[in-house]
Amino acid sequence: MLLGPLRLTLLVGALWAVGALGWAALDLVLFTGRLAVKTGLTCLLGAGTTCTIVYLLSERLLRRRRRWCWARSVRSGSGCPG
Repeated sequence: MLLGPLRLTLLVGALWAVGALGWAALDLVLFTGRLAVKTGLTCLLGAGTTCTIVYLLSERLLRRRRRWCWARSVRSGSGCPG
């Protein structure tokens, strides 16, 4: 539960990285190296923005569930979530 936003962010980031590499490779083959670099960097900037939003929104959406898990673990006496 606590690593959910991180896992989701890493998954989205990996997909964006694959897409950025794919577009850069396609531009390198069909056009110029300069365009490939520009396209790859633009995709990576979009990836950073998207990953940030995904992390913040997933953390916000899971906040209530995390609070419920913490309260349940304290009640059971284990002292740790899960």
